[in-house]
Amino acid sequence: MIILAYILSGLSLLMSVLFLIKPKVSLGFLVWFPLTVGALSPYWAIMGAVGAVIGGVNEAYWAVPMGIVGAITMIWYVWRSTRDHNGFKKAFGAGWSDQILPQQTRRIVQKRWTWFLKMKASPEPSWERDIPFWTIPDTDRQLLCDVWRPANGDVSGLEFVYFHGSG
Repeated sequence: MIILAYILSGLSLLMSVLFLIKPKVSLGFLVWFPLTVGALSPYWAIMGAVGAVIGGVNEAYWAVPMGIVGAITMIWYVWRSTRDHNGFKKAFGAGWSDQILPQQTRRIVQKRWTWFLKMKASPEPSWERDIPFWTIPDTDRQLLCDVWRPANGDVSGLEFVYFHGSG
């Protein structure tokens, strides 16, 4: 159990330290580390807390501060990522919300982050394939995309856009 305490606490601490590292070279594999740390931060926080508790019970005293620091760092990151902020005001100006049409406002999620979106599954979504969204300058070549839409117009206010980077 002592080894488990050190592994859990050490991993949580290691992942929290990765927030401080900013790679100077754009190596592809280094990009995945901050993404993994950020996306899995609630799990890293739980692992750090569990490692600290197991370390405290089994007298693995170095595992306790390692787990606590890792857990607190990850909890801080989750809080910082999900709290309200004025980012839209900085980006789009003070009256950004006045530019949204009233019929669109009722479809927008009213809170920045929610545990549960209250919407029903849409029966038979429509899928439109090969829709041109860009024409390459000085050529007639068009870039195509596929669009999925709910059939009855029910939307949650969320959207997912995926651009594949290869040819």
